[in-house]
Order: sequence, then structure tokens, then C-alpha cells
Amino acid sequence: MRRYGLAVFALALVGLVAAVMLEVPAGAALQAGTPAASPAAAAASPAAAAASPVASPSAASNVVTLVAWYQQSSSGDFLSITPLSISANLTAGEAASSPNQMTGKADLSGGPNGEPIITLGESEFLGKLTNPDDSTSMFHWFYYGGVQGQRPATLVFQIVADKGPYTGYIGTATFISRESKPTKGILVIAIKPAS
Repeated sequence: MRRYGLAVFALALVGLVAAVMLEVPAGAALQAGTPAASPAAAAASPAAAAASPVASPSAASNVVTLVAWYQQSSSGDFLSITPLSISANLTAGEAASSPNQMTGKADLSGGPNGEPIITLGESEFLGKLTNPDDSTSMFHWFYYGGVQGQRPATLVFQIVADKGPYTGYIGTATFISRESKPTKGILVIAIKPAS
């Protein structure tokens, strides 16, 4: 009986989502805090867009959200960051390669003082301790079932942008890990101006 209840709930949820998608125009479905490209970025030539696209903070929230796919490099020394693809059934994965896409890398101990460093296009983000007096407060891991190393898992740490168009922005980097061998998943960077 429980199996049928879950199936009915899932079917109702899918129906509700489909009904909303059919009723709401695509542009209206975006949240108020979803960043939009700046007018300058929209008018830029494809060659200029290839340099380093920049999202503008939303007037409603003042937050920029960057979302990408990450995967362990072939050398295993860092995480390669590439664009994210989302299928029609909302399954995320690595986007097909394109010459004008922004890419980067994350090294969880490669910063000037051994802190995490994330590079995306021209932007560079450095990890910051949650508690400056506690050297173990950098990484905040959440494991499925509380079992260390279990996947899926989530890693969160504070960041500050020290290079590129977001210099001075602060926020968090969240690595949602789907697999451990090889390490891969979704990266979400949420940042805002420091003041």
C-alpha cells in the first residue's frame, strides 16, 4: 500500500510541475533573485563573450549565482570546471564542449596560504576560514547518513573573490558530489558585494 501512495504522490508532483510549466511563460518562471546578464554583456560580440562572461547581481537580492559542472582532472591534481547541462527531466551533467564557454579549475589546497582556490574565467575565489581562530573551520562536509566518504555528499566553504570582475565579493562555494571515483558533481558559487 505504501508503494502506491508514493507513486501517486510522485505522479501528482510531476503533474503539478507540468501544469505550472505549461501555464507560466518561460521568462516569468525565473525567480526574482536569478541573475541576468548585464546589458553590456547582451550587446557584446561573440568574441568578447568568449573572454569571460559576467553575471550581474539581481536588483532584488544583490547576489550572483554561478553554477557549473566539476570533475577530477586526468592528473588528479585539481577539479576541472566546465559548463553545466540540464536535461528536460532536470538531470544535470557536463555540457557539450564549445569554443566560447567559460571554464576553470578548483584546487582545494592550492591557494597562496594552502587555502582552496577556484578560478573561473578571469575570476579567482579564495577559501576563507569560518572561524579565523580555528584552522579546521575551512571545510564543512555533509555526508549521506553521516558516513564519511559516502556519496552523495556536499562540501561548503566561505570564499572571497580576489581577482576578476567580482573582486571584493564574498559568499560560499558548494560542491555537490555525486561520485567519488572519479570525483564529479555540481558547483554552486553564491556571492554578493562585501558591503
